[in-house]
Amino acid sequence: MNRLLCVLLVLAAFVTIYEAKKLSWQEEFVEKVKNNKTLSAAFVQEARSKPKVYDGNAFTCDILPPSDDVPTSVHRLRPSDIKVIGVLGDSLSAGTGILARTILGDLTSWRGLAFTGGGDETVDNVAVVTLPNIFKKYNPNLYGYGLGTSKVDNVAMSRFSVANPGDTSADIVGQAELIVQRMKISDKIDFNNDWKVITIFIGGNDLCRVCRNKNYLPENYISKVKDAIDYIHANVPRVFINLLEPVNVTMLYNFKFTGLMCGIAHIVACNCAANPWTKAAAQRMVERVEGYVHEVNALVDSGRYEKDDFTVVVQPFFRYTLPPHTNNEVDMSYFAPDCFHFSLKGQTDAALALWNNMVEPVGKKRLNWYEGEKLECPTKSRPYLYTKKNSVASFYENDDFSAKNLAENRLLAKSAGSNDQKKAVTSSGGGVLLMVALASVAVLALVILGSVLYKRHQNKVNCSSRQRLLPNPDRSGDVRYNGNFQH
Repeated sequence: MNRLLCVLLVLAAFVTIYEAKKLSWQEEFVEKVKNNKTLSAAFVQEARSKPKVYDGNAFTCDILPPSDDVPTSVHRLRPSDIKVIGVLGDSLSAGTGILARTILGDLTSWRGLAFTGGGDETVDNVAVVTLPNIFKKYNPNLYGYGLGTSKVDNVAMSRFSVANPGDTSADIVGQAELIVQRMKISDKIDFNNDWKVITIFIGGNDLCRVCRNKNYLPENYISKVKDAIDYIHANVPRVFINLLEPVNVTMLYNFKFTGLMCGIAHIVACNCAANPWTKAAAQRMVERVEGYVHEVNALVDSGRYEKDDFTVVVQPFFRYTLPPHTNNEVDMSYFAPDCFHFSLKGQTDAALALWNNMVEPVGKKRLNWYEGEKLECPTKSRPYLYTKKNSVASFYENDDFSAKNLAENRLLAKSAGSNDQKKAVTSSGGGVLLMVALASVAVLALVILGSVLYKRHQNKVNCSSRQRLLPNPDRSGDVRYNGNFQH
């Protein structure tokens, strides 16, 4: 009882000061917790995160060489052609709390370990998996990734990683201006000729405020994102932009049973999603998340950014991602001690999912990530980072490098088919007829079974709008996008 009273008093004090001073919620929350021995000890006990051991030798992709000549089209970019990398975003891309062991660690941003833009290569002699580190396998001279525990104003360390904890879509244009400024004056890159990958991951903080501030409605959110992309488009040549769908904050419902400390952290960090007061409020939160996802995809699907030297590709792997569970409880090793940000383990799996989305065709990208996800590799016949334009099979018919490999593959397939045909000719006619009959029955049975399963699926989909957002609670596999996003 005394512990609960103490918690409530600290929380009340935090809310009062936070509203008065408009401080960062992490800063004020940590200050209050660290000065209270009961709360501090409870966070250490209940929310200690553990780094994931990753085998650096697990990278098994063939390193395809860069293009013979620097590509003039963004639709013919190989990973080895990328010379520059950068990121815009909030605390999830700044690396907040990644290696934190106590709540105090949540004041530190491990920028060099962030999945979107970190370039630190090892932690305790264990290889670190980030998007830049994967690209460095293809081009060791890649530049722009963040390092160490730097803040964004440390230019030498943060470089083109300008993500800033606490930022919302209202700050994203300022970040775009900052990254453009740094790229233009950098003597480490060829601004006009180098190909650049810039990842934009923003919206989590917006969604955590949307229930009490109309400035964060989906239409206002996407307006700011559009302005930021437009600014980059107008000022930076040769850019491939990853636009990540916002993290699905409604997953915080799943943290209600993980202990008092996580409950307190979520009241402070994202009360809109974690503790909606009514069923109607919970439903509105689901609709807001859907609205953000819809607006992101509508912006890109409009064709506004389909240029020859510039494109924006939506990477949707967060759409149906849920917190991993172990023994029916949330696996806290994926999270920092504040029960909100990712640990190194969570950052690792997010990095793999982002890379895999980049090498999956538009329209067939995974919509979630899960533990044990394997690294996907570009191939000789499909060597490019996928855009909307090169996700169409006919694109490769007109591409010399890919067409050659496709022709070789077809020749092999034809040869194999010819051998199979010879074997088939030697079979008896009665055997062939029997196989045809059995195949027809099997097809009919599958059609009937598919119809039944489809009806059951429709019933499940209609029963709960929240279930539409979270279709994969056991996280046992991936969900694939198979058409235009329907709002």
